[in-house]
Amino acid sequence: MLDIRPWTVPKLLSLLGRELCEMHADPDFAPIFRYYREPQIDRDAEQYCAWVTMKRFGLEFGFVDRPYREGADSSAWGEGPLVLNQIYFYRQDERRGNQSWCGALPMAIDFDDDRAQVRRKLAAWEHRRRSHLTDCWTLENHQLVVAYRDGDAGVACVMCSLDDLPWVIRPAAVPLPSCREMLSCLGESSRSRTLRDVWRMPEIVPLLAAVRPSTDEIDLRRPYGLELRFVPTSRRDPTAVNAKDMCLSAIHLYRERMHDALAWSGDLPFGLNWDDSPEALFRKVDAPALHQRDDAYTGTAVWALSEFTLTVSYSNTHNVLSRLIVQLASEPA
Repeated sequence: MLDIRPWTVPKLLSLLGRELCEMHADPDFAPIFRYYREPQIDRDAEQYCAWVTMKRFGLEFGFVDRPYREGADSSAWGEGPLVLNQIYFYRQDERRGNQSWCGALPMAIDFDDDRAQVRRKLAAWEHRRRSHLTDCWTLENHQLVVAYRDGDAGVACVMCSLDDLPWVIRPAAVPLPSCREMLSCLGESSRSRTLRDVWRMPEIVPLLAAVRPSTDEIDLRRPYGLELRFVPTSRRDPTAVNAKDMCLSAIHLYRERMHDALAWSGDLPFGLNWDDSPEALFRKVDAPALHQRDDAYTGTAVWALSEFTLTVSYSNTHNVLSRLIVQLASEPA
């Protein structure tokens, strides 16, 4: 039988950032791998995370490839050691088939605490709380996420995690357009001087020249956190003479590491920033959302505004924004 009595919260949290081989060398944790399969990533499937789920103990460990987490060149992904970057403490859940974690929880949280009680216990960190379906606090050494049962009447799960680090290689600084400039060029032809004036990256001229119905996307996620999407001008203007003429229909802006992008570092609509919570998002975009969808891990909200359509994706664990899309009204993202 696996003996978990030495697994105190301080001992468990001290594992975050440690390599799998270090856990093998620790007599308190080495026995895990006699009972549970070692985590393995699938480099061919570009899956650089793996988990060890101990349902009997209400505990789960998440591991990540170190070069991937540290933002190394993609050629090194999957070649490094695995690092522990997530620890989940679960309440008993018959649907998941797991028992409750029987030890203490971080920050003196109790599974029977409601949301208000949890927040009182984390009052010293209130200025670092981001909230929506869950509450997330940025503590000194890790992120603390609390997920609640229906009605916020108790705690369903506590997660402690490390963030992926920013990419090591950063682009040279270039002038980025303001939000107003970005919006003004929606609908412009890929051949227009306007697009070249607004998007002043050195790569942009040949990429715009190459836009065709079969090549309708300019991918600048690395290095700028940006994608430009085009549609045939004839789709918006049936009187267009050149059937191959393409116009800018949508601008996608990315958070760091989202779809392997570098962060868009320019302006965002409504004064948003990437670390805004979903709660802050709905305060800043002071208009009713046309559509909103939430699941356990992600959410999306869409606004049909007078000048453009705004689509925002966000995390429902760490409660931060992950992607913004501004697009011509009625155009799909």
